[in-house]
Amino acid sequence: MGADDRRDPNADLLENLGYGPPWRPGDLLEELQQEYVRTLRARDSLVRCALYARKPEVNKLQDEEYMKRHDFSVLVCPLDDALPFSGPGLEQGHIIWAFGQMWRMSGQ
Repeated sequence: MGADDRRDPNADLLENLGYGPPWRPGDLLEELQQEYVRTLRARDSLVRCALYARKPEVNKLQDEEYMKRHDFSVLVCPLDDALPFSGPGLEQGHIIWAFGQMWRMSGQ
């Protein structure tokens, strides 16, 4: 077993610290910092609300036109049929995170 066989498979990602791997040119740290700043701005203006709903309500909330009309977005995670708050078919439960602008979510 030679020295090359023991080399960390991710070592090439750290060779030029601050720059991404060859398939991602540019200053990676600068890109990540700008993305972080954009995330902070979005987080300041968004409200997140956790909900529980059954399949028919989820279908309505996930409708693209409905989301555009009411200016919100959702992240939906279905629950397994065997869990207490879920079931087969239309009885399937979902955990939903709804995101929207604070003034829209408060009804103003």
